[in-house]
Amino acid sequence: MPMMGPPQVVREVHRERVAVHSSQHGELFISELTAEINEIKNRSRDFEALRDQYNYLKEQYKLAELDKQKLEGDCLQRIASDRQEVDRLIRELDAVKSENVQAEEEQIKLLEMVAVTESEYIARSSDLNGLR
Repeated sequence: MPMMGPPQVVREVHRERVAVHSSQHGELFISELTAEINEIKNRSRDFEALRDQYNYLKEQYKLAELDKQKLEGDCLQRIASDRQEVDRLIRELDAVKSENVQAEEEQIKLLEMVAVTESEYIARSSDLNGLR
């Protein structure tokens, strides 16, 4: 078995190796912690960005709802106005129909009077022709 130096020297070399190993382990641990911190900061920024986007979309949704309500109100007003116009036109059409019915009745009466007058005329003409 090869002989190592005096025990004191072996202990020093072992301590140096342990110190180097501990130092490397500490640097690796610090590096990992730094990476975790950076990851958490990135997640925090991502979360803030998502929250901002969520708030923006929520505001856009509110605006869209308000626009929708306004459009629905406008449509309901137009529908009510159209219904009033339709009702007015129906009343006007009914009045025109009534006038037409009255005019037709008057025309029928006139035609009957013309027929009666024509019959009387023919009868009197026959009487006059018979008297001559």
